[in-house]
Amino acid sequence: MSFNPNYIPDFNDKQAAEATADRDRIMNKIAAAARDGVDPKSQAAMELVDEYRFGFIDKWMYKSTPIIFFGLSAVVEDNRPDKLAYDAYGEGTALWLKTAFRAYYYYAKGQPIPDDF
Repeated sequence: MSFNPNYIPDFNDKQAAEATADRDRIMNKIAAAARDGVDPKSQAAMELVDEYRFGFIDKWMYKSTPIIFFGLSAVVEDNRPDKLAYDAYGEGTALWLKTAFRAYYYYAKGQPIPDDF
């Protein structure tokens, strides 16, 4: 059994175009939320992270879990290449996602989201 059962090692051109379109569509929504001041711990933010998780990561990359998103929160804004990739959708998107991904861990587990991060 593969650790990443949905992993596609080599996308064909059609799959690559579809994956890119899905990612860009969702990331543009996330960047708009960051730009518009949506609280990254809000229900609306959690719905966007759900859409990113299931509409891009799980669909095209691998089966994810809440703990994976908690781990992503540690690199999304702190790792320069990741920060640049996320901020390409709009300045501040990486920082917004850092908080939203951390909050998502609690949200997806049905736990209250702490205020202190």
